[in-house]
Amino acid sequence: MSTIGDDRLHSTEGSPWMRPFVPRRFLSNGHLQTIVGSFLPRRYSLPEPETQLIEVEAATSARSASFVLCHCHWQPAEVRSERLTMVIVHGLEGSSNSPYVLGNASRAWKAGCNVVRMNMRSCGDGEIFSPSIYHAGRSEDVAMVMAELARTYLIRSFALVGYSMGGNLVLKLAGEMGAHPPGYLKAAVGISPAMDLGISADALHRISNRVY
Repeated sequence: MSTIGDDRLHSTEGSPWMRPFVPRRFLSNGHLQTIVGSFLPRRYSLPEPETQLIEVEAATSARSASFVLCHCHWQPAEVRSERLTMVIVHGLEGSSNSPYVLGNASRAWKAGCNVVRMNMRSCGDGEIFSPSIYHAGRSEDVAMVMAELARTYLIRSFALVGYSMGGNLVLKLAGEMGAHPPGYLKAAVGISPAMDLGISADALHRISNRVY
């Protein structure tokens, strides 16, 4: 199938994102591809983060306010507001200290971005700051993190990167904003988001997936 009106792309068959996946030698099994990366040695080059609590739900007569804890790695103050700020949202049962979050935070930092490692409600070191818990529908929390950082640090551009359930939150937020996102949101990426939460939950209960 050929593309129309763009000479840069000749056909879907020749496009990099459409080429057949070829696993590394000895990693043809899907379970191995999932697990092995967790045991490879990694080095993370990040400066000490600045921690920030951001209120995502106001207090009521029944319970106290809910906050999320963010670990922020800022570029120098004189360029901070101008640099792209990547907000990374972890997945189910993860946190801002999950290896995939730290790895991509390091890459983004080296590329000159500000990096914000966001914990969902009740996750990671932020567990004590929220009486309510996270779930796949709390896309407003991501929006409030961006809005508060934009207000506090005058950040002009954000990119949202979510993994698994975090990917669901990021894409849900993008859909809710539709054609009218805030001017500071430049990109939204969901990595391995669950296409159907019910089917995904059922799959985790299969005997072959008990290891997860």
